[in-house]
Amino acid sequence: MSSATLTKEKVRLKPDTTSDDGADVRSVRLQPDLRSVRLQPDLEKIDLGEEWTQMTGLPFVYAFWAGRPGALAADDVAALQRARDEGVRMPEQLAREFLRDAPVEQQAIGGRYLRENIKYHLGEPERTALQAFYCYAAEAGVVSEARPPMFF
Repeated sequence: MSSATLTKEKVRLKPDTTSDDGADVRSVRLQPDLRSVRLQPDLEKIDLGEEWTQMTGLPFVYAFWAGRPGALAADDVAALQRARDEGVRMPEQLAREFLRDAPVEQQAIGGRYLRENIKYHLGEPERTALQAFYCYAAEAGVVSEARPPMFF
């Protein structure tokens, strides 16, 4: 499998690597080159999730909580997990609070979106996808090596 299908040139991304306050961990922010984007009706749009899944057969992980080892104590990790679990139990209430000024119909859509579209745990396919992403990032020179993700 090659990353040639989904290259930084295709999606016009410029890697911005910044040191993490002296830590040996580097963070990477992939940011679109907005100067190349114009509001044109014929502008080609790329759904990165769809491109990724077609290229790899794996799900696209849009977001996750991440940190370097030792940044949080076990109690902090447990608190984050409890917050996640509490939020998972009340998607409609969260949508109503977040969209309090929106019509009831939009609040209902928000609750449905949180309940049906967001995955709150990384299963084996998502973990495999993250590792593949890191391998492609190393291949593209965005990171020096593709270390396996660690989970807490």
